[in-house]
Amino acid sequence: MAHQCTNAEELIEEDLSSSVTEGEAFRRWRPGYHLIAPWGWMNDPCAPVYDPKTRLYHVAFQWNPKQNDWGDISWGGATSPDLVSWTVSTSPVLVPTTPYDYRGVFTGCARYTALNGEENGVITYFYTSVSQLPIHFTLNYQRGCETLSIATSNNGGASWDRYSRNPILPGPPEDLVVTGWRDPFATPWSSLSKFLGNDDPDALYGFISGGIHLQTPTTFLYSINPKNIAEWTYMGPLMTGLLNKKISKWSGDLGKNWEVTNMLSLQDSMGHSHEFLIIGSEGCLEPSYSLPQVPSSTIRTPRSQVWLSGTFSSPLPSSKTTSPKLEYQYSGVFDHGLLYAVNSFPDPISNHHIAFGWIPEEDLPDPLRHNQKWSGCLSLPRQVFLSTIPHVVSARAILLEDITCMDKKLDGDGTVRVTTLGIRPDPRLEGLRTAARQVDSGATLKKPMSLGLGLAAIELDVLTLHWELDCSISVGESCERVGLSIFHSLDAESETTISYSPQTSTLLISRPSLDLLASNVHFSQESAPHALLTSLDPVSKATREERLDIKIFYDNSVLEVFANERTVITTRLYTMAERCFGIKIWAEDGSEGSEVATIERCVAWDGLSSHASKLLATT
Repeated sequence: MAHQCTNAEELIEEDLSSSVTEGEAFRRWRPGYHLIAPWGWMNDPCAPVYDPKTRLYHVAFQWNPKQNDWGDISWGGATSPDLVSWTVSTSPVLVPTTPYDYRGVFTGCARYTALNGEENGVITYFYTSVSQLPIHFTLNYQRGCETLSIATSNNGGASWDRYSRNPILPGPPEDLVVTGWRDPFATPWSSLSKFLGNDDPDALYGFISGGIHLQTPTTFLYSINPKNIAEWTYMGPLMTGLLNKKISKWSGDLGKNWEVTNMLSLQDSMGHSHEFLIIGSEGCLEPSYSLPQVPSSTIRTPRSQVWLSGTFSSPLPSSKTTSPKLEYQYSGVFDHGLLYAVNSFPDPISNHHIAFGWIPEEDLPDPLRHNQKWSGCLSLPRQVFLSTIPHVVSARAILLEDITCMDKKLDGDGTVRVTTLGIRPDPRLEGLRTAARQVDSGATLKKPMSLGLGLAAIELDVLTLHWELDCSISVGESCERVGLSIFHSLDAESETTISYSPQTSTLLISRPSLDLLASNVHFSQESAPHALLTSLDPVSKATREERLDIKIFYDNSVLEVFANERTVITTRLYTMAERCFGIKIWAEDGSEGSEVATIERCVAWDGLSSHASKLLATT
């Protein structure tokens, strides 16, 4: 379909052409230490895996090297020794060239085994091979448009060979009307094997994301022959009855169609396994962001990055399938901002599950996006873990039972053991600090009478567009709001604020507008529910509320905010600033002269750099 410029778009292009060169537009909002394609359109992370032979991590990604729009999807590729410094190929590693994938090489996963299951240095890609477009859950599904295919590499990812018998699956089960069938994920699942009475330690299972029309989003479960991983046998839909299921704002909307479903089993301190799915949820009924503050030509896709936890159950006698089901227990939002299409892998080096997500350019109008010649990047690597908080007695300003993203079990002393999905930046990201300048600050925030505005502040002299902040704050009982301001101009007129309101249990990011003629950049607020928990010390019997622990990574236009290792917001900041003009940490008081908040720890690293990141020219 031909694109016709509106008057507003023509004004933007005129404004840009008169003020910046092509190179300046390319660099202006481009992240410095996030994994990003050399140019062009970029979306889902694909097939993350560790190669012990070369001691390198591999992450592929959907990439259109031909232009800065979605289409002609290939796989780009990158490697890293540490998940911090990346070598990115300037040529695709998989290109849509065959009759079964000529319309696109869509998202998939990797296994560090040959087709016979042996670990002999071969890496195997499972990918969605696409032969027909368009594909969308709102359209009638065309059988054969999505198939399952394989490619292998026996030289550390330097080249890839398609399996001669591709596609290995021709599409979804014949008896189902589906809304989608893509994004394979293959993994052992010992707890499912135990539930099925399967004592084969090498048992493998496959998951293909999608949905059943007008019934449920789901992931389709397959058993994989561990001695021939090209052999997938359909078992049944893993979950049912979840169409737009949303218990509360804490739980997220499970949508109408699933994409890039990942499965992981996480162990608690007692050795009990907790089963989780990480899901890209399409067709959400309500956006996960606030209403726009100004008219905008960009409207975010109604989707969400969610997770859920469940327990196994046997099928009912009346069921048409003998496949086990995962019954819904509780769910949450993996990221309350722009992040989508999370893909993960078990890392044998850290013994953690590591996840990457796609950070789109969705808030940027097409003229500005086209002008910069690239779109999208990947998130920083995140550790996904089971977060358990024992002896919880209450939450600030909200009932514990209303926080529906947590599992609650009674402890022996009458308190509650809270379990949820934990998400934190990978600790190896400290490698970004090598050449950075450390900025320290610490003080008690009180309300000086002379201010007259109920504000007190601590300032950090952060001056670049690439920094990290680690802050821990004890929030006083009278505190109405605590947060920080990131200044994008010398006069502080342009700023981003990240604030927490304990009385409304809300983490909020307010973004600045872009002062460009008719820019129409989307800059609505980002918000997430977040509550501070109070626990009982079993020895002293004293109660103590947890601190507000905030980690922030700022990378030119990318902002990733982590709160207490369980609440995350990723967003974009589009400003014309060529540097940062400092950070102010502040608190607002609800009563005269009382202690508002105490900064227990506050450290910034200014000038982060993945110094070894480079492009690899390939033929």
